[in-house]
Amino acid sequence: MERADQSVNINEHLPSIFLSHSRRQKLGFVTHLYHALRDVRHLPFFDKDSTHSLPPGIEYPPRIFQACQACKIGVVVLSEGYLTTLWPMLELQHLISHHRRIYPLFYELQPADLTYPENLSRWKKCWKENEERWQQRMSNLQKFMSSNGWEIEIGLAINSWEKNLEKLQYLSGEVRYRIHLHNGQIPYQSEYDYIQVIVSNICDLLPPLPRKYLCDDANIKGGERMAQEIADSFNQQESLGADGVTTIGVYGIRGSGKTQLCGLAVSDPQGGIAPLITLHATQGWRPSSSFYLRGYIFSR
Repeated sequence: MERADQSVNINEHLPSIFLSHSRRQKLGFVTHLYHALRDVRHLPFFDKDSTHSLPPGIEYPPRIFQACQACKIGVVVLSEGYLTTLWPMLELQHLISHHRRIYPLFYELQPADLTYPENLSRWKKCWKENEERWQQRMSNLQKFMSSNGWEIEIGLAINSWEKNLEKLQYLSGEVRYRIHLHNGQIPYQSEYDYIQVIVSNICDLLPPLPRKYLCDDANIKGGERMAQEIADSFNQQESLGADGVTTIGVYGIRGSGKTQLCGLAVSDPQGGIAPLITLHATQGWRPSSSFYLRGYIFSR
């Protein structure tokens, strides 16, 4: 049972999606995937999300195990680093042992690579070399969690990892820039297209979250007025582009409330723009300063 003083958002709404990845990978892809899922009203568990997933000051190992065991889909971003790192492989072990649906993303690998003898030999050698140290780490962590009232069994089982990889080989998933299905392969044009297919497939499996989990309208001062201004802008002739598409950008520094405002505008029945728009996230540096900008672009 989870201790009362640590019960944060995860007990209010358990995450349906768990993003499992290696920190040895470039985080750009996983971060972009996380934001793409957020943009369609999903709230995945992502260990770099310090607001909803791992808030500051909490004991993170039990929270990771809880999220892993409670999710409906585990999105597993497979790479060499993933298969030779303790925590990602432990997350995969828990996803499989708790019978979660797994959606493998072959980020740096092909499905056949998972059972290729040379690869298996290399990975098993790594597991063997680190087994004693990893077992000691998990034993110490288990004692710590038990002494602090957490009723979670880690159960590190390295001897099950090879079979876990064999199971992944036969799961439909996404190969980087190429979709891997039983009926063939279709090339992707870019990483953006790759992410959009992943998000679309996840949305087919899981409905988006209710807005109350992603946007607290009460905390946006003047939110209704600003959302209405965005909606009214679509009807202004000067906003109409040469191709007949209206595009409106909302930009600002991180934490300024853009996501909440855009969520309010999209779902506002008064404005009537929700069925007509697409929402894209962009990011970059403002040339005249060091502020990091993240923007949202409405278009119809």
